Amino acid sequence: MSEKSDLYDRINQCNSEIATIKTDISSMDGEITICNMKLTSITSYKTDNENYDMSVGDTWRRQLCNMAIVKQKVANQTYSDSITSCEGLITDLQNCISNAWKMVRDLEDEIRRCQDRIAQIEAEEAEAARRAAEAAASAGA
Repeated sequence: MSEKSDLYDRINQCNSEIATIKTDISSMDGEITICNMKLTSITSYKTDNENYDMSVGDTWRRQLCNMAIVKQKVANQTYSDSITSCEGLITDLQNCISNAWKMVRDLEDEIRRCQDRIAQIEAEEAEAARRAAEAAASAGA
């Protein structure tokens, strides 16, 4: 294959990679949206759970609801852990998206380099054709 064909193939490959990356970025953006919605819900559940304090007030609650009080504390910790996990996932996805956009820019730069080289090859071919035509004209005269 010629260098020009190889360059066109590389451009097509880069465009294909860019399309795949952009699809993945869109999916990650969607996942961030879902995580943010879940984070809002979990935070609300945690707040509601914290606002109902079973350990104070009526003596009967402290005596009869001891396990519920313990479970409430466990639930709060679970909510806190879930919030931390969601926040971490969102941060990781945002970093991944940032890196993916950098990769897209790098691929676009490579496409430009390929296009520049193709233009250079075509200019060289045009110059060679012009010289050949001049040589043929000189030989025929």
